[in-house]
Amino acid sequence: MRYGKKMLNETLKRAIDREDYRAVELLIAIGRENIYHACAVCEAYLNAKSGKGRREVVDRIPEHIAKLQARAVNGGVDPEQN
Repeated sequence: MRYGKKMLNETLKRAIDREDYRAVELLIAIGRENIYHACAVCEAYLNAKSGKGRREVVDRIPEHIAKLQARAVNGGVDPEQN
């Protein structure tokens, strides 16, 4: 599936079907920061073979959001590359 709103929406539907509401909330939050990064996370979520694998992906989303916000504050430069 191509990256973009459609992929994010399809992933959200699957998460809702699995009653994984924390994932829904966090995927929406990361989608607001950067849709392409959100799609990369969606891809990892969809490819996870088990509930534990999906949980690991979801648990890392706040780190991704913080990194994206830090990058935005630094004018688009990743703070770890400075």
